Amino acid sequence: MFSGEYMDVKVSLLGILYLFAVVVLILILIWRIRSRTKAPTVPVCGRCGYCVRGLPSFTCPECGSDLREVGIVGPGMRQAMGVKAHIVIWTILLPIVAWFISMLLAEALAPRIYVTRGRRVIFTHFINIPTIEVEMERRKLGIPWSPRTASFQTMQLTLSNPANDRMDIDMTTTGYRYIRKDGRIVEGPNGFGEQVLFNWLTDVGVDTSKKHMKDIVKHLVFAIDEAPRAKAKFTNMDVETEDKPKPGINAHPTNIYTRTRTPRWLVLPAVACWLLVWLIGVRRILAHHRRLKAAANLDNAS
Repeated sequence: MFSGEYMDVKVSLLGILYLFAVVVLILILIWRIRSRTKAPTVPVCGRCGYCVRGLPSFTCPECGSDLREVGIVGPGMRQAMGVKAHIVIWTILLPIVAWFISMLLAEALAPRIYVTRGRRVIFTHFINIPTIEVEMERRKLGIPWSPRTASFQTMQLTLSNPANDRMDIDMTTTGYRYIRKDGRIVEGPNGFGEQVLFNWLTDVGVDTSKKHMKDIVKHLVFAIDEAPRAKAKFTNMDVETEDKPKPGINAHPTNIYTRTRTPRWLVLPAVACWLLVWLIGVRRILAHHRRLKAAANLDNAS
């Protein structure tokens, strides 16, 4: 019934594989950058890597940095990654992780719009009456574990004539609206039934002068009212004509399917949430580097 869910699973699996591949590539890149940074054999400046052995002051003669702030990298120690590099890596990794987590949360918890559509085609055995296509739709906002049963809200009847004349029906109030052949709009707040369908066929140019038209319209209304039912089967109905009973209409089974989508208004709160996470991460990175500098200053002072 839910034809879109299989595609959602495939997209989720592809997203997981894509995320895994990107994370592996980033980790390989970081490893190669770190592996190229050889450990110094002499004390060097923590910023530019210049040898600072035997300096009379705490100022690097190469870059002019205060060694008490940028630190001194001793022999056998690798130069720590700078604050800018940490922030860049955090900025690259976070959107990938955020996308993956958001996808899982949206799949399990986020509200979604369930759009259910139904279609039934009604054929007639009379040349003067075109085929009628019945299309129904309902929209419901809910969570993944909420009940999905609900009545159809709107219905549209379409004739297979050259003009493709249509009638819109509100299924909650039985209100209707259509345009006559002369361009006038006919509508009512309620009351859709045999008389309204008969008037519609007449107003759009269908020959309704035959005596058996009342019987045909009666069967058409029955087939239309039966369309919202998921178990509506193939229906044959005979019509009493002037001569003898003749095949009247054939109503095909109702085809009902449902698709889901996440409301677009959820994107803005999600982006704001992950932006806040990014800011918190940057703040923690800055605090970490401040602690490292403070520790280096204590070591230098001692």
